[in-house]
Amino acid sequence: MRMSFSNAYTIVFILPYMASPKLPKIWLTTEGDIVSDHKIEAYSFGQIMMNLQKVLNVIHDAKYPGTKRKFYRLYLSDIQKNCVTSSFQAGYSDKDLLTGEIVYNEISGIFEEVIQTLSDGGDMDDVKAILERELIEPSYIIQFLINFSKIISKKNYTNQISFGYEQPEKFIALPHKMENKIQKLIHHYTDIAIVEIAGIITGMSGEEPSNFTLKTINNENIICYFPQELETDVYHHYMKPVKIRGTYRSKVRRKELDNITEFKSFNYYTVDEIDEYSLKVPILLMVSYDRADRLWCLENDELALSGYGPTLGSALDNLKEGFDTLITGIMAFDDSEISEDSKRIKQNFEKHVVFDDFSHIASMIIRE
Repeated sequence: MRMSFSNAYTIVFILPYMASPKLPKIWLTTEGDIVSDHKIEAYSFGQIMMNLQKVLNVIHDAKYPGTKRKFYRLYLSDIQKNCVTSSFQAGYSDKDLLTGEIVYNEISGIFEEVIQTLSDGGDMDDVKAILERELIEPSYIIQFLINFSKIISKKNYTNQISFGYEQPEKFIALPHKMENKIQKLIHHYTDIAIVEIAGIITGMSGEEPSNFTLKTINNENIICYFPQELETDVYHHYMKPVKIRGTYRSKVRRKELDNITEFKSFNYYTVDEIDEYSLKVPILLMVSYDRADRLWCLENDELALSGYGPTLGSALDNLKEGFDTLITGIMAFDDSEISEDSKRIKQNFEKHVVFDDFSHIASMIIRE
């Protein structure tokens, strides 16, 4: 099953909820090696809590794009010898003006529905239906699944989760074996959402999460979020042509690329057709970028071809104009009338271009 989605935006109106609405809590119970003697290992527990927060953030961003999140507060409610129970609740929530829904209640309800379907052994199509109905774009679904995978049980500890108001209702196990289902879903949506984008890294941000601005070959700006292990590559390729693979999403005010899976230099561009000319073999062009003039550059020294422009497309158009002029010049002279360098260029053209197609050009050339 493949999804289709557009770049259309949903405008959501939310109003501050002036009264004190009854907001549900999320309880999480952690047992295992990270809990002992009425203490819990801070780093591991912190990672669990951070990713629980991120799960809710992703749902919020998908359902209410362009609106500000409210703080969700975490309370440690009970620490026993080998077990800690924590409760997670919004200290405040807005209200959706159109539906009347309390925003936090909707967000936690979606989260609970996904967990319940997974724990009940529901078919993967049932889980996909919920994710696609509520989060819509594959990029949000992938981010949700990645963060969710980090709060399920691991080999050295187990997590259970519950939803309720005053007291937790039935706890739902988050077994380690659930990881396989989640990874299959991540791979499914990654196959759908992954795109390859070429451009120039024009700006770097020191803010978290780490990101840079990519000016694409079509002169659009995309904010790209990258993992720490790619930091050296990113700095090395600053203001150089690159190709990046990741999940794309379009927000109200900007376009973004996340979950980057591949980062490489963009050194060559292949042309397999040039207007009305037939090519025997594709022409390989070297790609570069002129920082001073902010121009894309395409070159092939063997054919004496070059093109320049503010976008890759305009540089290619410029190169094609030169190609046409050069072809006409080659047809205008016999080998006996041109230099050795020109002969070599002509021979290289003969490897790429079908000259039988140019009889009409030759007949139009006026010879002195």
